[in-house]
This record gives sequence, structure tokens and C-alpha cells, in this order.
Amino acid sequence: MFLILGFGNPGSRYELTRHNAGFLALDNLADKYKIKLAQHKYRSLYGKGEIEGLPVILIKPMTYMNLSGESVGKAMRFFRIPLERVLVVHDELDLEHVARDRLHMRAQVQLGKLVDELVDHVVMGRVRVLGSSADFDDALSFQALPNGNYEIGIHIADVSHYVQPGSILDEEAYNRATSVYLVDRVVPMLPEKLSNGVCSLRPNEEKFTFSAVFEIDSNGKIKQEWFGRTVIHSDRRFTYEEAQEIIETGEGELHEEIGIMDRIAKKLRKKRFRAGAVSFDRVEVKFELNQEDNATPIGVYFKEAKDSNKLIEEYMLLANRKVAQYIGDKQKNKNPKTFVYRIHDKPKPDKFDQFANFIVQFGLNVERGENANISKSLNEVLDAVKGKKEGNMIQTLAVRTMAKAEYSTNNIGHYGLAFDYYSHFTSPIRRYPDVMVHRLLQHYLDGGKTADENEYEEKCIHSSKMEKQASDAERDSIKYKQVEFMSKHLGERFKAIISGVTDWAIYAEIQENLCEGMISIRNLTDDTYVLDADNYCIIGQTTGNKYQMGDEILVEIKNADLSKKQLDFTLVYSLEKPEPEYGNEWDFEV
Repeated sequence: MFLILGFGNPGSRYELTRHNAGFLALDNLADKYKIKLAQHKYRSLYGKGEIEGLPVILIKPMTYMNLSGESVGKAMRFFRIPLERVLVVHDELDLEHVARDRLHMRAQVQLGKLVDELVDHVVMGRVRVLGSSADFDDALSFQALPNGNYEIGIHIADVSHYVQPGSILDEEAYNRATSVYLVDRVVPMLPEKLSNGVCSLRPNEEKFTFSAVFEIDSNGKIKQEWFGRTVIHSDRRFTYEEAQEIIETGEGELHEEIGIMDRIAKKLRKKRFRAGAVSFDRVEVKFELNQEDNATPIGVYFKEAKDSNKLIEEYMLLANRKVAQYIGDKQKNKNPKTFVYRIHDKPKPDKFDQFANFIVQFGLNVERGENANISKSLNEVLDAVKGKKEGNMIQTLAVRTMAKAEYSTNNIGHYGLAFDYYSHFTSPIRRYPDVMVHRLLQHYLDGGKTADENEYEEKCIHSSKMEKQASDAERDSIKYKQVEFMSKHLGERFKAIISGVTDWAIYAEIQENLCEGMISIRNLTDDTYVLDADNYCIIGQTTGNKYQMGDEILVEIKNADLSKKQLDFTLVYSLEKPEPEYGNEWDFEV
């Protein structure tokens, strides 16, 4: 059951009194939908303390007063009803609209059970939104509790309300499986009217969401959890930059709430790494595009995750982990039901050994062997190279030693995050597996039987395949824009780090913008070079001259081929060796 309150002029049907608190006699609406309205009196609710835990629908005439009005505020305090649990509707038609929308979402729900079903659906949060994603698909809510703990809600756009199984919309979303984020455009999984409109959690609008709500103490320990469909109203949206400034200065709107959430997020992050998570805080390459065509790159800059980004990340990880654990925990569920997991296997020993052997030349070591704490020592290596010239190259190599994360109904945990249970729940606007997770979670919350494992495993395989295609396209898009940007710098010289070697070329990454190009081995005329794959280098057969990954060199931009997405460099000289005095000949010391 949920609580309906009416506010209005004295003597009107909307008047708030002790006698009508707890119900509103909407006879026509109740008869139409066969709704049995709550008939509890104020005293009984107040005496049992039940009023604080009830979702509330607030009925008020549109012309009478604003929600923030003094009279309403007094009434809410009088009845001890927090604004965080209030959904505002202006009259019977508004309430009917809410009911009809929810019935559309849950078509199989019988009208006579509407009230009971709405208990899990109509919970109104005055939500403070953090984040700056283009999709606006997630929001956070915060409330300090009387017992000293905090209620933190992770609210995710309820895409599965609009994308119904078997519909043309669902078929197309499944086929795409993911949005593709190119440098100058987005190829969305869903139509723009959904992704940027109806589903987008824009401020000052009521939106349908699927929520994971946690009671959490100041040390980041979860005391209680709740999952279900909700309706939220976003009070405020912060960009990452705005939230970061509040975190750094301790001043600004909602600074106390943001500060508390930040401190808890840092404790969650610390616990995760203590449990064995791997920290891949790689620098992200971004382009400044010409404003006239929003396509031509005119600058390159780096984006690094700050505390505000990590705050959002930790709460998204928490929701993803707890949703997966709720369904898959074998200690609680003897026969876990079919679910969509995000899995990540351990590193392959041969690749990891090769990486470990290579980084020794930089004075770095990682533990090896069956009982080795690989993640801990790998984090120490990644922390040691942060900010150094070889840092990005070593991080890239470390990533390559890892298995690829993928979707599966067979849960093996997530090695990189150090989670026994993990799923993708938080981005259904851009990932189809999240839509599947929402559907399965609601199905099981409703007491449904386990879904067909073979059917969902097939969908997982398809989603993993499409994710890889999208990742390749995004990487190609970045490469294309890098080549386009560097085409304006032909003949110029740059310091670079050797980022790869093959039997036909040296690959090097320009330090100031991370644009990568190649130096053809056939253009190295001072010797005949052969590849030493185990040591990531090429070696001159006559001179013994060596070019190895991590070496610093000076290159000149020779050619920029947009059709091949390829930059060609000319090697000027190695900065690891003395600069030659004459022409292209090397001055070696023997």
C-alpha cells in the first residue's frame, strides 16, 4: 500500500486534515481502476511509525500552491514525510496519467492490483544529479538518516519501460547491441527521441528509472539494499567540473552531501584495490574540433579521471556488483537463476611472463607464480610509471596481458575489478546487456522462474561481438582524427616513444599528443634489422644497434595517409644515443 495525501483550500476535497490523511476519496478514479485506496487514519500511521516508510503521492490543485510553499512544508514536517519520497500530481487526471503509464509498462498487471504494484514503482526522489555524460542515463540521490547512516540511491534510466521485448525497437537495439562513440559523432543504439529525450534523466523533469538504493555507513559498509522501479525528479545536475571544484574547495551548492559521497566513494575504492582490483587510470586522448563543422580537429588534449569521475564510477560499480550478487550469490541462492554477467578472466601466464621480463629493463618487477599477488604488484608498477615518458607504453602493454572482458551467463567473476559478481546495470541507453539485466531483475523481483540460459548466452555472445566491433570503430575514429590533425604538421619534428616493433616497422608515439606513426624498417639503411619479439626490439645484424619499446627517439612527420589512417615517420635519431655528427650515419662507441 502507499499513502495518498491531499492539499487544498479548507473544506475542499483536497484539504489536509487528521481525518483524511492517508487517503483521498477519488471515487470516479477508484471505481474506474478498481483501486482500493488506503483508509488508514493519521493517528494509527503515526503511532506505528509506518508513515515514514511509505511512498507518497501528493495531490494538490495546480493553482493552489507550489511544492516549496510554506504550508506544504509545514504539513510535510507535521506528518514527518521527507520530500525525497514525494511524487507531485496536480489532480485526478495527473494521477490517472501516472497509473496509465505504469500500466503500459507492466501490461500484464491486473488493474485491480495496481495499488500494490505501485508500491515498488512510485517512489519520488528529489535527486541531486552528478555527471556529464551525453546520455544522462544515471543519477545519484542522497539522504542522511536519523541513525547516522546514509541512503544513497543509484537511479538508472528505465529503458525497458519503452523498449518492449519483441518490438521492432527492441529488435534493432539488440542488433546494434551498443552505441558507438566516434570522435565527431555518436551512432546511438536507440533512437535519439529516446536516448536524448524521453529516457534522458534531465533536470526538472519526472523520469522513469530503475534504482538500486543502499543504506550505507560512513565507512562504506552496506547495511541494507533495495532494487526496484522508481520515478525521480532531478533537482540539480552537476558537471564533473562543477562537482570537482566543490570536492576540492569544500564550498558550493550541496557541498556537504557531495563531500560525504566523495569520502564514502574513496573508501569503497580503497577496499576494491585492497581486494585485488587493478588500476588502469590511462590518459584519454580528446580532440578539440572546429566549431563550424564539428569535425575538423584543431587541437589535442588529454582527459584524466579526477575525484568527481571516480565518485560516479564507484557508485556505478557498487550498483552493478550488488545487482549481480543479488541474483547470483550461491550462498543465498542454492540454484542461482539465469543472469547476464560481465566477466573478466585472469591474465594468461605466457603473456604476463613476457611483460614481466620486458619491464625489468626499467627497474620494475612484478610477482609471478601460483601464489603471487599479481594485481598488487601490477598496481605498484603502474603507479611507479605514472607521469613518466614510458608510462603510457607500459600501461598499454599491461592491458594487453589481460584477458578481454565479455558478457556471459556463466559467472567466473571479474578479475580486473576483484568482484566475485559483476554485471552491467547502469547504462541501458547505450548497452543492450543492461536492458537484459533490467528485464531479468524485474522478472525475478516479481517471483518469475529462471530464464532460458541458452537463449541469453546466445545474446551475450552477440553483445560481446558487437562491443568489440564498436571498440574497433572508436579506435579507428581516433586514429583517423590523429592522422588528420598531424597532416598539418608535415616536415615538423617531434620527440616520440617507441610503442611497438614488428618485423616490418617501428611504431612510435609522439609524446606531446600521443599520435602514433610508423617507421618502415626498410628505410633504416645503416644495417639489416631483425625482430626480437621476446624483448620487444629490433637488432642490427652487423652493428648490434637496437631499437626497443620504451626508447625515446626524434621523428619527422613524413606522410599522413587518411585512407589508411596511417602516419609515416622518418627516424631522425635516437635520443637514447648520441646525436650523429654527419648526415644519417651513427657515431657509435665500440
